Amino acid sequence: MEATENEDGHEADEEEELPPFAVWLRAARRKKGWKQGELARKAGLSGQQISNLETGRSRNPQSATVEKLRAALGTGPDQKILDAEVKDTEIPGIGSLVSFDPYAEAALPPVKGVYVFYDKTKRPVYVGRATKRPISERVPEHTEKFWFRPPVVASAFYLEITNEELCKQTEQVLIKFLRTHLLLNKQGVETEPDDVNG
Repeated sequence: MEATENEDGHEADEEEELPPFAVWLRAARRKKGWKQGELARKAGLSGQQISNLETGRSRNPQSATVEKLRAALGTGPDQKILDAEVKDTEIPGIGSLVSFDPYAEAALPPVKGVYVFYDKTKRPVYVGRATKRPISERVPEHTEKFWFRPPVVASAFYLEITNEELCKQTEQVLIKFLRTHLLLNKQGVETEPDDVNG
């Protein structure tokens, strides 16, 4: 059983095998002798995001996140590690799932597509879509919702989809497929309330 450090800096058991990026990040941070919070401050990321990356809750980080980590640590992951992240999160013919910190407003994805918020246990909380406006404009609309708080929303992924109809269909498939496993969406409910502004 692998031991990982939670965001409080305490060791926690991790039962599943960690992805290569998580292994690299933890090793690089520990080599510097830093706690997760120290790396977060130096990289300009949240402690939750560092924890998510080190535990594998977040996969395939945005290139801007990788660059912030590279600058803070003075080293970056090998290209084969980054390629493995893309491959492991790829949906053939559509693209790759990319993780993002839903609380880092300046780093929200500037693309259109479908996004999913997850709680701390990796349970999907909410599926949304951005068809007319980028995800970076849709996510802030959730910040005033009672549920948009840790640990209810701990991480997020997006899938860039530029085709509006495919984006809507993908969102609805996810909602219907996940059904009661989603905490907030309900089957047949449009999650983007204003298709005109999308």
